[in-house]
Amino acid sequence: MNIEVAQQSPQDSQPNLRDAILAILRDELSVMFQKPIQDEIQQLRGDVKRIQGDVQQIQKDVVAELRYTRRFAARTWNNDTAPTDTATFEIVPFLNLEDPITAPHNLPPLNSPTAIRELEYHHMRRTFKATTRTFMSSLCTGMNALK
Repeated sequence: MNIEVAQQSPQDSQPNLRDAILAILRDELSVMFQKPIQDEIQQLRGDVKRIQGDVQQIQKDVVAELRYTRRFAARTWNNDTAPTDTATFEIVPFLNLEDPITAPHNLPPLNSPTAIRELEYHHMRRTFKATTRTFMSSLCTGMNALK
């Protein structure tokens, strides 16, 4: 049996010592920075969620503002339009900003004097009821806001 014993010179032991020190430093540094980095990542995730919520609220506000603007523009247009047979009116959203010609209302579009004159009784009644209901709902909402 022939066993060879490797002899290490002082130069050979220095790289091993250096590698060991680097490995220890690498392990220690990763542990040292891992927790703070994870905490920062969690904080960033929370910030992103808050920003997403803010963006969603801004989108809702913009949509509502656009609806108010649409209602105002339609009323202004209709007010300035002469009621001739060829006149075209804009559909005015209800006070709660719902569109009267789409679900759930599905009322006929009152976009001309002819359409208004030819409105059948049951459509006239539904239009009046929907307008009154949305007006009363908006009024109650406004009164509750004052409390």
